[in-house]
Amino acid sequence: MEATIYKRKRVFSIGEKSSVLAKLSAALENSGFSTKWSNKSSNVNALVQDFHGNHFDLVLFGRGIKPENKKLITQRFRSQNEQLIFIDALAPLSELMVDQVKLAFVQEAGKMPCIVHTDSKALSIEILEDCQLQVRSYEQKWLARTSENLLLSARLQGGTFSVPLKPSSGKQFLVVSVDDVVIFIKEIV
Repeated sequence: MEATIYKRKRVFSIGEKSSVLAKLSAALENSGFSTKWSNKSSNVNALVQDFHGNHFDLVLFGRGIKPENKKLITQRFRSQNEQLIFIDALAPLSELMVDQVKLAFVQEAGKMPCIVHTDSKALSIEILEDCQLQVRSYEQKWLARTSENLLLSARLQGGTFSVPLKPSSGKQFLVVSVDDVVIFIKEIV
């Protein structure tokens, strides 16, 4: 599986805050995506007039969008493009949202090179083939302070490996990448 699986894919981000959307778009473009964004989620008719589902491969919804608007936008865009992928942002962390977008395209492609299991204390990874493995943790703490920690980065041969997890006082998300391809994201509670 190659990291090019998501290169030049077209991503449309819909959210409430222009500053978050602009930062996210820049991060997505740095990863090779083509992007557009809108903060007009409250006016669904204007949104679907300005943008067409056929122009995108994936729509990313920010957390502040009302469920009824999300449903209408999804229905309208789905009628224009049945292949369109829709995902909800886990947290307002640009790097995590980029990883979510990457993962959505990898999942569409199929085969995963390893099996991942987690609980609140450890991450267990069964590697099916030799690879470069990277495990990162994103934390969102009180007052929206965020941090990213590299828990493991190593070239590994097939086998089962365990990575201990430290408790967090805020929200914590794990991201597992194999050969620079995101294959797993999970919020640790």
